[in-house]
Amino acid sequence: MSLRTHRGDSVRFAALHAVFEAARVTEDGTAMSTLFVSHIDPHLRVILDAAQGPLHRCTPDRHVPQPGLPATPVPVGWFDTMGRSPAIEDLGFGPDFRLLRSNGSL
Repeated sequence: MSLRTHRGDSVRFAALHAVFEAARVTEDGTAMSTLFVSHIDPHLRVILDAAQGPLHRCTPDRHVPQPGLPATPVPVGWFDTMGRSPAIEDLGFGPDFRLLRSNGSL
């Protein structure tokens, strides 16, 4: 039997390990409790969900990969603004108040 992994689960376990190590070395006495309540419990709820979790179709003898999210190619010109700063108005944000700062108004 070969060992197969689910990328999402691997990322979750790596994140849990990083948070565990941070909680282990901190001086904060509540860090381990926070680790369980805020990190381990929620992640394991997802990973071990027998009905809809990422492993729900796998058995010890059979691996069923999870399909990835559907994706479409990035439109041509999508990243053309790299290296230059487009006008704020072109990005769909509100007014550009930086002009007021340069005039000494702010």
